[in-house]
Amino acid sequence: MTKGGEEKLTVLHVVWHHSHDLWGLPRKLCETNVPWGRRRSSLIGLSALCYVLPSLVDASRRRAMLWVLQAALCFWSDYIDTGKFGVSHLLDKMLASALTFYVVAVGLAELGLPLVLLLGAPTFFCLAVSSKRRIDKDFRGYAIYHSLWHLTSSLACAYTLLKTSQ
Repeated sequence: MTKGGEEKLTVLHVVWHHSHDLWGLPRKLCETNVPWGRRRSSLIGLSALCYVLPSLVDASRRRAMLWVLQAALCFWSDYIDTGKFGVSHLLDKMLASALTFYVVAVGLAELGLPLVLLLGAPTFFCLAVSSKRRIDKDFRGYAIYHSLWHLTSSLACAYTLLKTSQ
């Protein structure tokens, strides 16, 4: 304790506190974040299937199957499990993150930063507007921009894989 009666934080305190947070992370990633409960959008469900597109041009059959799995997980998370706690949200985020990291790395190595930024700009714009619509509780706007996010990101991934023959 310090003179003012406040507890002094040490590195050990910080590590101990955050180690407890890590155990809750998988549970947190299984949560949904939509404010309208179980209300579903057919457009979002349909657009989730766009993640099959990169599988059509991926040179690796194993990775192509991962794209098909991503489409299924996205559909499960964003349509079937929308508005409820479920492992689908965790699995969708994990595989989507891994595939995104891979495509961005390949794109940077083979296509260069300017083209990767150009391909990513529409995707991040749609994601940002989708998030804003969710915060504003605008279901229709959210559904449109979330679906456009699925479409633009899957097309950007497919284009990158096609151009790099990866």
